[in-house]
Amino acid sequence: MSARTLLVAPLLALLLSFAALGTASAHAHLVSSTPADGAVLDAAPAQIVLVFSEELSPEGNLITVTDGSGATVDAGDTVLDMSDPERKTLTVSLRSGLGDGVYTVSWKNTSTDGHSEEGTLSFTVGAPAADASTSSAPAAMPATGAGDGLGAAWLLACAAALVAAGLGLRRRAAR
Repeated sequence: MSARTLLVAPLLALLLSFAALGTASAHAHLVSSTPADGAVLDAAPAQIVLVFSEELSPEGNLITVTDGSGATVDAGDTVLDMSDPERKTLTVSLRSGLGDGVYTVSWKNTSTDGHSEEGTLSFTVGAPAADASTSSAPAAMPATGAGDGLGAAWLLACAAALVAAGLGLRRRAAR
């Protein structure tokens, strides 16, 4: 193996790891919501607002809000907020006259690169039930989708760089 190859190999490994970093983080994760997950409100909000970590595509996004019995209580008008210059905000209107109870917000988004994420959160209108374990609302689920893989890609690139550097030093020492 030539000295040039031993020098190029670690650089190539580092470049590939940076390329993996860019593609691995291509999922739009939920950053914040209004109302917040687990919030207890005196009155039902007029709309749900979800903010994500990445720009979203105008198509393929959905927010559904259900009550404790599973009935849909949103207006079915999920929209990407075009007044947000970063295009990271989704909203959906709620029907008027919602009563006290636990509401579940289920969402699915689509990033501009086509990757999707989904998840749920919940909020309560009125006083929370005395025993939360008897609530009929489903428990909040973490976002689904593949992990970001950043740790594995970075470790692989570093290991390749160390192996190449070690081989280069060994060869140089043998001369």
